[in-house]
Amino acid sequence: MQPQPAGPAPVPPAPAPAPAPAPAPAPMGATPTMTGTPAAAPTAAPAAAPKKKSKIGLIIGIIAGVLILGGIIALIAIFALGGGGEMDDIYATNVYFLKDDNGKYALFNDDGERLTEFQFGYASRFIGGTAVVGDEEDDKRGIINTDGKMTVDFDKYVFISRAGGLYEATDNSSNEYLINGKGKVVYDMNKNRLVTSSDSFAVIADEKGFQILNYQGKKVLSITENLDKNIELSDEEDGYVVITHAGTNYLLNTLSAELTYKFESGDKYEISQVSEDRKSISLQTVTDDYDEDHKYKFIVDGKEQELPSGCLAAASLYDAWYCLKKEDDDDVIYLLSNDFSHTSAKATDALYVDADNYAINKEDSDSYGVIFYKGGAKVSEVNCRRIYSYGPVSSGIYLLRTYRTYSSNSACKDVPYGDYEFYSVEGKKLFGKSFDAADTFSEDGFSYVREDGDDTKYYVINKEGEKVSDGYKYMYSRSADLHKFYYAYNDYKTTDVLSPAGKKIASTSGYSTGGKVYDDKLYIYVGNRDEDYNMSYDIYTADGAKLFISDDYPDFTDHYIEATEGDNIKYYTYGGKLIHQRKDD
Repeated sequence: MQPQPAGPAPVPPAPAPAPAPAPAPAPMGATPTMTGTPAAAPTAAPAAAPKKKSKIGLIIGIIAGVLILGGIIALIAIFALGGGGEMDDIYATNVYFLKDDNGKYALFNDDGERLTEFQFGYASRFIGGTAVVGDEEDDKRGIINTDGKMTVDFDKYVFISRAGGLYEATDNSSNEYLINGKGKVVYDMNKNRLVTSSDSFAVIADEKGFQILNYQGKKVLSITENLDKNIELSDEEDGYVVITHAGTNYLLNTLSAELTYKFESGDKYEISQVSEDRKSISLQTVTDDYDEDHKYKFIVDGKEQELPSGCLAAASLYDAWYCLKKEDDDDVIYLLSNDFSHTSAKATDALYVDADNYAINKEDSDSYGVIFYKGGAKVSEVNCRRIYSYGPVSSGIYLLRTYRTYSSNSACKDVPYGDYEFYSVEGKKLFGKSFDAADTFSEDGFSYVREDGDDTKYYVINKEGEKVSDGYKYMYSRSADLHKFYYAYNDYKTTDVLSPAGKKIASTSGYSTGGKVYDDKLYIYVGNRDEDYNMSYDIYTADGAKLFISDDYPDFTDHYIEATEGDNIKYYTYGGKLIHQRKDD
């Protein structure tokens, strides 16, 4: 099998060539790529012109910029052209391989239990609940499941290699088969041909035509007509792929082995974005002409959805939908309802929960203020206030600042300038007071504030406005995804690290402290330096429980935390249990 070029993959309708030698398997942890054996050797093509920037990417870029500039999220993870989500279902998220000092692998689970001995000379990643392993000398290959049981023994085949979630297997008589993770033969490859594969699907050419199988070997689509026409495959996005053949585009859900939507078109389409809940898919035409605009289709719950008037494209980010419009040659982003039925405020000028619940500034020079909308209807307004920072509000609490003008005729001439105030979605002022300083509420439901006065200090409050931390002369927040924790100090010698709920969890000299999120839970590492300038890192849970110490930066993986102690690499569960250690390579 040879690497497939990036982008839509043409599959010529030609007779199968002699079988290509099986490639060496990718090392454990390598990023999988779409692969396949072309039916005919491709000819060299002229270099493609730069692709025109996708409008969906433009929307996400603008919104991300607003979030960063607004101070809502310090480090934003943008899944611009894919949702993540359900695709994780085909990867075993509860087991993983670790290596010992002899270079052999054993299987562990997320509870830290070792399921096998250190007996494998090779180990691949898990897809669909199974993985390829090699014997101690890596002379033979077999298949193992997430319980640590061999579903295909080493002596069954002379060689096994990945074909997406399936496997190509060759026996002692040089017969080739396509098998699933349980060892069941899906196709006799002596008579048929593997055209291409990805993690969640494979394309087979047989005597009837082209068969598209999902990672379990279930048939998703069969193409048996117009076999003189090429089929083309888009890149896979979150378990969806578009296949174009003879003027028809097929949107396939390879995880559930279902045809989600099909439509006739002279254009080839590819997936530009899948929403986090996988119910909404954005498609765009494939073009290599920089001057040619993309065309878009939006599929919601298996049906094509028209966009509101004026919307050129739509995109989602952090569970919110946005619409791109052109106004006086400018790109303008509006909030878009989840059912695509209507737009509301400009996303770059609003605080919002969604397209129907938001707040915008009122442009009235006599009484600058903020208007509140709930359920799509105006419910209240407040004068002499301005939005502090624009963007989505996961907590449901808006942060405004008082606004003072110096015109003698203005209603805002006597208002204190720049005080911070919190408001509900309905426009009700919360906590009965204003603050000299404040931060936006985090997803965890906490913020820090400081009241007016010469000797006042910063402290953390909850969503009821209750003080939940000690007071400090200085305080600022650190973000990890949508979670926050806090640095606080009274002098410049020692910094206290506070949990999202304001609990002191550590004191530090202020070196290299940060946060990581695993399974939507925050973990905090705190750097310390001894008198010889040697660094070490304490790792804590968000509620302040100390897990362990590492000599170097801890590595937070999908399954475990990797730490160092002297010449040893140590592996811990996210509960802090030491599960394995070995010498550093």
